[in-house]
Amino acid sequence: MAVCAIDELEDETAFQGCELEITDNKGNVFSTKSPSVIKGTVIFISGRFAECLAEVEAGIVLPA
Repeated sequence: MAVCAIDELEDETAFQGCELEITDNKGNVFSTKSPSVIKGTVIFISGRFAECLAEVEAGIVLPA
């Protein structure tokens, strides 16, 4: 599993040669090799993870 910083995603060739595959709960498989679609998906998912992390961190209360 490769991890990219968001600034690395500016490179248009960052996802050439990659394939994104998603399987739903019914076993249907969706895949693409389109670098622009993969890039958009990575940016979207990274943003959602950051939002979820912020929500979790906001709920953490450390005793004084």
